[in-house]
Amino acid sequence: MAAPKRKVISISYPAWAGEEYMKDFESKYDLHIVIPGDRQTTIDRLAAKAKSDGPFDAIVILMGIKLYEPFDEELLRSLLPQCKIMASASAGYNEFDVDWMSRNGIIFCNSRNAVNESTADLAIFFMLGIIRDVQRLSTSIANGTWRGKLRLDNSQGNPPEGILAPTRDPAGMRLGILGMGSIGKHVARRARVFNMKISYWQRTRLLPDEEALYDATWCSSLDELLSTADVLTVHCPLNDKTEGLIGREQFAKMKDGVFLVNTSRGPVIQEDALIEALESGKVARAGLDVFDNEPKINPYFIRNDRVMIQPHMGGISDIAWQRAYREALENVRSFLETGKAISPVNMAEVQQHRQANGALTNARCVRDGDDMESAVSVLEISGENSSVSSEIGPHACEGGSPNVESPSTGSFGTRGARAPESLLETCDLIEVERFIPLVPDTGRDYAYEAKNHPLTSLPEVAPSVGNLSLAIYGMANQNGNRSHVGIVGSGIIGLTTALILSQAGYRVTIVARELPGDDSTKWASPWAGAVILPVATDDDRDKKMQLASFRFYWALAHQDPTSGTQLALLAADSNPKTVKVSEYWDDPNHKSTGAWYEKVIPGCRPLTQDELPPGTFSGNRFTALAVNPDIYLVWIKEKLEAEYAVAFIRAGVASLDQARDMIRCEVVVNASGLGAEQLASDPQVVGVRGQTMLVEPPVDISSPSGLMDKEVKIRRGREYTYVLPRLLSGGVIIGGISDEGNLDTEVSPPLREDIIRRVNIMTNGMFKDVKIKRDIVGIRPDRKGGYRLEKTGKVVHAYGFGGAGFRYSVGAAQVVKAYIDQLLADQALSSFSKL
Repeated sequence: MAAPKRKVISISYPAWAGEEYMKDFESKYDLHIVIPGDRQTTIDRLAAKAKSDGPFDAIVILMGIKLYEPFDEELLRSLLPQCKIMASASAGYNEFDVDWMSRNGIIFCNSRNAVNESTADLAIFFMLGIIRDVQRLSTSIANGTWRGKLRLDNSQGNPPEGILAPTRDPAGMRLGILGMGSIGKHVARRARVFNMKISYWQRTRLLPDEEALYDATWCSSLDELLSTADVLTVHCPLNDKTEGLIGREQFAKMKDGVFLVNTSRGPVIQEDALIEALESGKVARAGLDVFDNEPKINPYFIRNDRVMIQPHMGGISDIAWQRAYREALENVRSFLETGKAISPVNMAEVQQHRQANGALTNARCVRDGDDMESAVSVLEISGENSSVSSEIGPHACEGGSPNVESPSTGSFGTRGARAPESLLETCDLIEVERFIPLVPDTGRDYAYEAKNHPLTSLPEVAPSVGNLSLAIYGMANQNGNRSHVGIVGSGIIGLTTALILSQAGYRVTIVARELPGDDSTKWASPWAGAVILPVATDDDRDKKMQLASFRFYWALAHQDPTSGTQLALLAADSNPKTVKVSEYWDDPNHKSTGAWYEKVIPGCRPLTQDELPPGTFSGNRFTALAVNPDIYLVWIKEKLEAEYAVAFIRAGVASLDQARDMIRCEVVVNASGLGAEQLASDPQVVGVRGQTMLVEPPVDISSPSGLMDKEVKIRRGREYTYVLPRLLSGGVIIGGISDEGNLDTEVSPPLREDIIRRVNIMTNGMFKDVKIKRDIVGIRPDRKGGYRLEKTGKVVHAYGFGGAGFRYSVGAAQVVKAYIDQLLADQALSSFSKL
């Protein structure tokens, strides 16, 4: 008998997701609709629906004006305790009581990227409209006033009546962008078309390559941005730090006659101060999509023809709505299928509350059998917080879900408990069925549908963790504080580990000599080629770790291209928007990787002999993932700081004990790369010199002709060589060399010439007239005998991945997390045994 469908409730029907999409969604989930009214009506209808058709596993909130806001306990309590995810199609969430949701174990998700381009379009519309005085001219002509009788632009003084004064032109003006996130970047890209000068301010400066991409100049302070901008456009989120950010003091620092656009949130700008600035002429004209007290707009803005207004329409376009609705529904789908949402806002807070509420008043352990694989672990629970069993849920242990005998007292157990199921889920093999466009006819966004193929014969990725330890782990800190983990090293392994741990609710501090954004040959991650593909190996754990990373970066490329992670798409050779990704082997005895690739990589096929370059004997063409490390490392650091409050300390340490004392943490993760030779007293650590070049592409890879010019080529074997386009920032990386033990950081001209020679052989002379932009030398942090990934005492070692750091990053981080889970669980078990 088929399992019943999981129940989802939506306030209004998500028709904008598309008929075919909804047909597929409703074939898998039991979707119920509540038609909203005013607040009390909506509360009553939700409660009635929950009583008649519930309980519901998820709720979806669509876009548009909602007369029943806010989304708080009064509105939503009828959905408890079953509902564990709320997915909103909107980007903002000021009207959502996220704290209440976190306390009640509800994961809240927003739609972060759907409206970015639509909002940027409206900002540009406002900008052009107020510069050209469109609102006042339209009003005047409607009132019968033709241009000859109109003084067009009073921002530059008032000419005598009847003298025609021209409006302004955006060319040459300086556009100041307050908040250079995704929307700000889209605005910058569009504004360049009008030959505007771009300045921006935000707490973290973009990397030089990204600034060059937008031709943008960073202002070191908000005051500098305000004092230099001819046009100011606001694109920052609304939070405690930005509410009222622009007031009288800030307007005073702006140029006289400045133009102002706000499509972010109304309370970022103090409306009284804006009205004063408009009245005084400090602000010549304004374009406003957002207001303080929506939908009740201050009448001043309605009657003033120097103000263009819209009713918060920035994200309301057909394509934006379709993206937003699908993003919300995909959050629900992902959570119900895997236990993990795509864009959770409050995951860390939910985890923290779950840990705090999981403290036991009494516990007793009973075990039979010594073999972890066959042992039954039973935890007898009493006390008001015994809901820990349900918190662990169906993803707790491989081998089955816990059985709860009683809501207040009882026991649960599972035979053959091994690694957390949620960890193993991310490491299953995947088989691509097809590419599907998220937005029909645009060709801009892609997702792929995949089937999971559990490999029951493969050992788990993570070390064994018994179900008893998993249960105790949630209560490791009975005072409700999150366990504190210190990470030494901020390369790709350290940063990814921080992300995985933070998402699981740990508090994380990173200490490192170099941090993202630094330019140092002793720090290899920024120089990585970073083409992500799971390479065939005889080690099954290796396979699973690489697959976990591949799936993570694949999802990220779809969710947020601004991360520096992009797909090298190859749906079919006939597709006009493809990227050729080819891998060649120069060893005639090389064992074919085709069968492995065909299982896990989309679009894989073997190359024919005619497609192989001279000196190679086999090869494959496939879809890979390309990461621009310069952009990605800074992006993930900003994400860790903004969303998870991860602290970064710039310092060198002489020992892991010093790091622990400095951070005051319970567990240390040693992701120090080459530093592990000293910190772990490991003589097997070895530096492997690499030398590459950033060169001009042989053709314009950013040209409007499409993506056909981008090619990723890798030759493996004795003459290791590669060609890697730097997506987003332009240019191509060519290399390479792996010179073990050579720590020379000076550029070798003979090696440079040899690399160019090998690249031209592989590309049939494409780089014959190569123009070198920069020589790069980096030292890969390798280890003789292979990477070290193990726990010793209160230290987890994760180093020695050499040039494969990105390829292993997510899988290795999951293993580190499992070790830490086990360590803290064992400590908790020990403390309970002393009761």
